[in-house]
Amino acid sequence: MDIIMRYRKINDINIMEAFKDDGIENKPLIIFYHGATGKKEDGLYPAFNLARNGFHVVLPDAVQHGERKQEGIYLNLFEIILRTSEEVNKIIDSFSVNSCVDTTRAGLGGISMGGLITFKYLTGKDMRIKAAATTIGTPVWVSAITNPLLISTFKSINAHYSEEDIKKEQEIAAQFQPINDYKSMVGVPLLMQNGESDEIVQVEGVKDFYNKLLEASDNKEDVKIITYPGVGHTYTAEMEAELIAWFKKYMFIGGSL
Repeated sequence: MDIIMRYRKINDINIMEAFKDDGIENKPLIIFYHGATGKKEDGLYPAFNLARNGFHVVLPDAVQHGERKQEGIYLNLFEIILRTSEEVNKIIDSFSVNSCVDTTRAGLGGISMGGLITFKYLTGKDMRIKAAATTIGTPVWVSAITNPLLISTFKSINAHYSEEDIKKEQEIAAQFQPINDYKSMVGVPLLMQNGESDEIVQVEGVKDFYNKLLEASDNKEDVKIITYPGVGHTYTAEMEAELIAWFKKYMFIGGSL
């Protein structure tokens, strides 16, 4: 069976879609975000495999990424995350009149920064997703912005990146980091996957968040964390298999990987 992959725009959001050309309507929708400095095409492999398992997948360019990148405009990481998380419902709404997609079965996930976008969306008051999955992301933003590797990445992108910029990002991170609002996430099935040797994301912060969310949740099976010994800030085939299985579990898709 063929997998269709196509480009288009939803308002001003550049996206790539992937879905199985099987004539079946009302496919569950998965929105999947890339990492910092990346682009929608970085998600081609997970999109292909999700589509092969019956999902209609949307890979958006985050704000100021990919085709949406505007030269001379510099936003800090958390401004990008906050603005991008506000676009999720716009994407879901755009499929509301599409008989090929079932927007009542929408899922959200992402890699690295895409995981941070997912965490932030989950703190919103108008959540419209049935399940979420983050990989090598964190809801503890303060720990991320104090990481020297991440700061050096920002400096390589923006030659004007200064100590004042770092301070501003730290202030935004402290105010808006999702762990502050973890109770608002209760009730949405959430899978978190992280490498134990991640040099950018501190896995201990994710574990602390998991324990808080687990304690607040009535259904403990809806919250899951998987950590991988010896794995760094890398998206692996094992993570992808677990991610697909998670979405299939909560969106009622049959078949095999």
